[in-house]
Amino acid sequence: DVLGVVPAFGRGFTDADMQEGADRVLLLSDAAWRERFDADPDVPGRSMELDGTRYTVIGVMPRGFAFPDAGADAWRPLALSAQERATTNVGELDVIARLAPGASAAQAQARLAAILQHDPAMLGLRENAGLRAKVRLWRERASGERMQALGLLQLGALALFLVAVSNLVMLNLDRMLGRVRELAVRRALGARAGTLLREAMGDLLPPVLLGTVLGLALAPLGLHLLRLRGLLPGNLAQGAEFGIAGLLAGMCVAVVAFVAIALAALPAARVGLSSRTGVGALGRLRPAMLVVQVMLTTALLGSTGLLLRSAVNLLNADRGFDAQGVLMTMLDPLGITAQRATYDPARDDERLRAQSMAIRDAVAALPGVQAAALVSAVPFSGWETVSGVADGEDRVITARDRLVGPEYHAALGIPLVAGRAFTAQDEGPDGPVIVDELYVRRHLANSDPLAAQVRVPTGGGGGYRAASGSLF
Repeated sequence: DVLGVVPAFGRGFTDADMQEGADRVLLLSDAAWRERFDADPDVPGRSMELDGTRYTVIGVMPRGFAFPDAGADAWRPLALSAQERATTNVGELDVIARLAPGASAAQAQARLAAILQHDPAMLGLRENAGLRAKVRLWRERASGERMQALGLLQLGALALFLVAVSNLVMLNLDRMLGRVRELAVRRALGARAGTLLREAMGDLLPPVLLGTVLGLALAPLGLHLLRLRGLLPGNLAQGAEFGIAGLLAGMCVAVVAFVAIALAALPAARVGLSSRTGVGALGRLRPAMLVVQVMLTTALLGSTGLLLRSAVNLLNADRGFDAQGVLMTMLDPLGITAQRATYDPARDDERLRAQSMAIRDAVAALPGVQAAALVSAVPFSGWETVSGVADGEDRVITARDRLVGPEYHAALGIPLVAGRAFTAQDEGPDGPVIVDELYVRRHLANSDPLAAQVRVPTGGGGGYRAASGSLF
């Protein structure tokens, strides 16, 4: 309802589907419906198994619907249990909303900020983690971080289009120059300029239409190949459907190209036996078009060179670790994430630690593996944990932290400036910590870092208390 999309057939979710203990129902994507049920229109009411649980299919979403990205094959209700509602221990959730008529994103952000400011449960997050309200439009969420790159890509496509049009105009100019005498004779015999122009445009129409049809036919295939190769990010792939907008854009491109090429025939259609004005105009237009071609081609070559240089610089940037030969896999040994179960430290800590360590030891024993380690969040994953770290003077410092196991720095090839790496004996709430050089410069500049004392909240579960994590 919020997204303004209704199922292609069947029904959508209702409030009753969201209640604890309600029948388990499922909405299918168009692709899953065609693949799993052979596009059977009678699929509503049939059952299928998902994560070991039987669900009843109640509807199929329209073709092209992609939420939160193009990888979603089915949707099921978010039915919170009474315990989850009481403890709010439901993990990370994205919240989407539709603005009321006349409302703005700024008003929504002000309203959300007021809610967070007066909610006592958010006090710790506001003070220690710097929690702030932020409302973003959906288009900004999907492409806001890539708008500059998308804009540059569009400028490159426009320049390439202008080069192609210039080439076609030049070809048409050469063709019309070759027919100047013929056109002049026909004018002398009484042919009108409009008749000659319509004839020239009629000659251009078939190839333009053929090119338009081929382009519109190949565009969806190109987008499909990009998605298959993983070259489209998930939040952009959801909008990469070639529909009515793509069709209209292709037709606009064809019209612009046709008009530009047809204008090149206009001077020739006005040529007369006693006047060389038309031929002179043709002659002056050719060098102008040549200058435009050279200019645009040079701009494209220069931009390509800059992009290639930026790509090389990005590949050679120091990431702080050696990624050569590093493999990573996500772990959920207890199936908590998959089952959307609530994590209970008292019940699950020891079981999770034992299974995680068993998996790590098994991987470390594989031939060719030099080091294996567990970590709560991998580099560049976007996941951050912020804690209030108390130093020796009882000052509380807000710092990002990660839970890592022994061999983590060895697995990533991160050298230590001073001190030593973690060992298995360092586990537990009283174990040591490793800080980076930035922390030392900011907070330990006048003392020996290896003699400093800090207190980091661990939650009492040691280094393997997360319900899911990653293994290097």
